[in-house]
Amino acid sequence: MTKLLPCPFCGEDCAYITTSKYGVDRKRTMFWVSCDNCYLSYNNGPCGTKELAVEKWNTRTPDPRLKEVIKDIKHSISRMEKAKISANNKTAYMAMLGVAKGTLDIIYKHIPEAKK
Repeated sequence: MTKLLPCPFCGEDCAYITTSKYGVDRKRTMFWVSCDNCYLSYNNGPCGTKELAVEKWNTRTPDPRLKEVIKDIKHSISRMEKAKISANNKTAYMAMLGVAKGTLDIIYKHIPEAKK
């Protein structure tokens, strides 16, 4: 069986296959993949085999809305970097800038093609 790729959100190698019985007679088995670190689950409809669940997990495509999120984060970073900072607000500014840059780094770590 193909190895599970790391989680797209937290980047950890904590993915595992989950099963559940369903249907009127509860004899049908559904498979999906979950992350034990951030609890993300990927279930694109019932997967009848472990192999199909792994394939769906490993071939996820990035949400197209991420481009707009990245654009907004970059804009926020730019505004923060250009802001005039008083001594009283420097700590808050540095914290906000760190969070914004950290968020962008996380997105790029998991979706390298988003840098384009």
